[in-house]
Amino acid sequence: ESTAGTAMAAPYCDGAWLIAELLAGGESSAPPKHHYHPKGHYKVVNVTAASTSVEVVKPQIDIGKASDFLLAQMAKEMDKEVERKKMAEETQKQSEEAALFARLQDASPPVRRKAFEELGAVAVQGCDNAIRAVNAGLADSDVVVRRAALAMLSKVAMPGDSRVVSAMLDRLDGDDQAARCTSIEALALMAKKGDEEVVAKVSECLEDPIVEVRHAAFKAVCSVAEQGNQTVLTALGACLADGRADVRAAASAAFVHMAPKGNGFAAMIASQHLDHAKADVRCMALETLAQVAQPGSAQAVKAVVAKLSDESQYVREAAMQATGRLVVAKGDAEVVGAAAALLEHANADVRRTAIVALARVAQPNDEKACAAAVACTKHQSPGVRRTGLEALVEFSPKGALAAIEAVGARLEDDNDEVRAAAVQALAQVAPKGNGRAVAAAAARLKSKFSDVRQSAVRALLGVADHGNEEAISALTASLKESNVDVKREVVAALKE
Repeated sequence: ESTAGTAMAAPYCDGAWLIAELLAGGESSAPPKHHYHPKGHYKVVNVTAASTSVEVVKPQIDIGKASDFLLAQMAKEMDKEVERKKMAEETQKQSEEAALFARLQDASPPVRRKAFEELGAVAVQGCDNAIRAVNAGLADSDVVVRRAALAMLSKVAMPGDSRVVSAMLDRLDGDDQAARCTSIEALALMAKKGDEEVVAKVSECLEDPIVEVRHAAFKAVCSVAEQGNQTVLTALGACLADGRADVRAAASAAFVHMAPKGNGFAAMIASQHLDHAKADVRCMALETLAQVAQPGSAQAVKAVVAKLSDESQYVREAAMQATGRLVVAKGDAEVVGAAAALLEHANADVRRTAIVALARVAQPNDEKACAAAVACTKHQSPGVRRTGLEALVEFSPKGALAAIEAVGARLEDDNDEVRAAAVQALAQVAPKGNGRAVAAAAARLKSKFSDVRQSAVRALLGVADHGNEEAISALTASLKESNVDVKREVVAALKE
């Protein structure tokens, strides 16, 4: 200002100011920033009673020093402004977080659920408040809220965080089954692989009275335990005999996951249930054994082949499937022998199972299998004789003399079903026009039993090629047949 006191600082043309006190060389304290003008000019407005005038004055001072001073002051003010803004933002953030944490405890489950979903966007991993909030949410009475809290767990805590693991382990001893389930799932996410305390507690839950807890434990144990852990395999193996089918299935899946392929201990555990009183348990044991045993293992193959004669059809089918998976090389004499022995079993279903099993374990034209089939055609039981014929069709090389003779002999069997089976079998074990087969069928045309003669006519039609002289001669001789039904078939055969 001027000494007259009638002048005051006024805006320069570009909107900044420089106060008169500084430019006039005054010794007062530093003026406020809003009066500075980097060019060092200012306007003085002279106000008198009669008129007003404006003049531009350029002060006689060191403008460089003044500019440095002014810029330094401006920088200080800007720093203060940034700090004020930062503090305001932090205050706002704290306020919003406080509101969010308050909503996590709201009486309304939907509000709590939404709050947990928002928590992931603001929480810092390892934050104690966030971890406490999620731990509480994992025990919430509402299942949807618990799922939301579980989804946030990996965002607020690192794997192995003792604050989470310890809290979850403590809840496994509680009475709330829902909390136990969620705690097991949380441990599957947070526990370090191989943590002995966690593995032991989760393994205990495999025997929990609540089935949902057991299912959660089956999944979790695969995450927290090392593969091949014998304690875990033993616990899972016990569950293979559970009374519930869904539990057995879950136990088997976990068992297979935890057992390294070919693990002898795992195979032994699974085999323990092969003689269980319940057929369903035996089936599950076979299915599990087939997946964990080393393919080709003599001990495992022997165990499953033995179940081919089980009293339960379902077990026999499971044994047949297991045999197919475990036998890597066809023709093993011991395996073929064990399956072939079942061809003479008293149960027809077992015999049929044996034929299918032999097809899987025996080489084509396997001598042992064929010999067993021939022996069956002479068995005292008609059912076994039929099985022998069916087996010869399956295993015997086409045109094999032993097979043709064995089948031909059954054309005069005293059992209608066996004779019918022989008629069909002869055409399959002998090539069309095979002399031995034609002779075998023609010889039976002279049987004293009309049923045998009728079977012989049908057999000739199956094995003799068109125009076969031996067949025509034999059939022509049979035109003198006294039995009307046989004669009708002879006439029809000659016309063909």
